[in-house]
Amino acid sequence: ADAKPKPDASILEHYLVALTPAAKQAKAELPFAPDEEVVELAIRSNVKNTMRSILELSKPLRKQWESGDLMIEGAIYDITTGKVEFIGGPKKDDILEPTEQPNSPPACNLCCQCS
Repeated sequence: ADAKPKPDASILEHYLVALTPAAKQAKAELPFAPDEEVVELAIRSNVKNTMRSILELSKPLRKQWESGDLMIEGAIYDITTGKVEFIGGPKKDDILEPTEQPNSPPACNLCCQCS
């Protein structure tokens, strides 16, 4: 199981723990690639994982997305250039059934992977 942030973790620590699955996935897919390529794939994977998590954890958002009333678009911001690259939205085949429980918010409000 992936690690969870410590109860007294900083915001940065929450974000770093949330990035762990994407980093592991990228390294597994590109075991011999240079670090720059692994980082690029990890960033893309994290955006895709986050979009998927939003739809899996939020029944109201999922319903709006499924009906076409809501569009979700992934994007990557390059802090060095200031440019934003849009990478598309989630595919219906990638989304699992919602796991949201009434009155049960995620463990933290910083990421979708700490619950």
